[in-house]
Amino acid sequence: MNDSKINVKLVHLISWLSYLVLFTVFLSDISGFKLSFYRALQVVLLQAILFYVNAFVLIPQMLEKRKYVIYFLSLGIIGVLLLGILYFLNFHLKPFGEFMPQGVGRRPDIPQKIVFSRTIMRNFSSLFAIILLSIIYRLFSQKITKEKQEATLRNENLLSEMKFLKSQVNPHFLFNSLNNIYTLVLLKQDKAPAMLMKLSEMLRYMLYECNDEQVPLKKEITYINNYIELQQLKTEYPQNIRIDINGMDHNILIPPLLLIPFIENSFKHSKIEDVATGWVSISINCSAKQIDFIIANSIPSTVIVKDKTSGIGLENAKRRLELLYPKKYKLQINRYPQEFSVRLTINI
Repeated sequence: MNDSKINVKLVHLISWLSYLVLFTVFLSDISGFKLSFYRALQVVLLQAILFYVNAFVLIPQMLEKRKYVIYFLSLGIIGVLLLGILYFLNFHLKPFGEFMPQGVGRRPDIPQKIVFSRTIMRNFSSLFAIILLSIIYRLFSQKITKEKQEATLRNENLLSEMKFLKSQVNPHFLFNSLNNIYTLVLLKQDKAPAMLMKLSEMLRYMLYECNDEQVPLKKEITYINNYIELQQLKTEYPQNIRIDINGMDHNILIPPLLLIPFIENSFKHSKIEDVATGWVSISINCSAKQIDFIIANSIPSTVIVKDKTSGIGLENAKRRLELLYPKKYKLQINRYPQEFSVRLTINI
């Protein structure tokens, strides 16, 4: 990343220096080298200022936010200011003394006002060209950045999903669920076939449907419900789990396995098997433009030995959110003496 930034800066520096050299050579046919270099340097510096101010300040802060009046007004003020500086440097400041006698660089039969007006027009045309060039540069750099982000996102999604699958489809999770279902079969419990079907649905969802970039939120909720019901097989007593889901009539699409890390984390650290004190609360409220996900769990008084296969974890979940929903989500994580809670709000 740092090497890439250095290479970009080096390209910019070489480009401006090359432009300065070419401009100096072009002007040297009219006047001497020192005067040509002086004029070329001042024009290139002012154009570079306009280029970077427009590309990195005015466009992102005004034009991209559709503040068109403020953008063009600011651009006009900066343009007039730069032309004024250019006029002062050309017609009032004489840093070389004898190298800049009156009338150098123009025909003596052409009045000074005409020379000034032509100079202003040339400079205005060059500033306009720089503005267009900076806009093109901004669009091109954004396109490159977006392509890099998409490539990174694909890699991050693949890595996160693979880590998640390893954490869920591992011998501990799979064999524990199968052993619980096997016990139900031995006891001739009627819910054994249903539990086996739920485990099958979970495996099918993880191995096949999660290959898509987005899935219906309803399928994600179905997966979560199956996960919770399998977790309840760990004890014969009903666990203290509260689930509240609203707004599922909207056709909402989300990246697969986006919410399960938070749910997995709550079950893992709440000691839900302790039916006297352990609890988990889940709330999902959906609208056409927003998903509001809240999960909280109890914190046991005794320290829980963490499972080495702890899933993708909250940090990786945060990273995935940053890539999937840049500046479109809000994640609040709170830890209290007896409660741990997470609130995730996503603007679709």
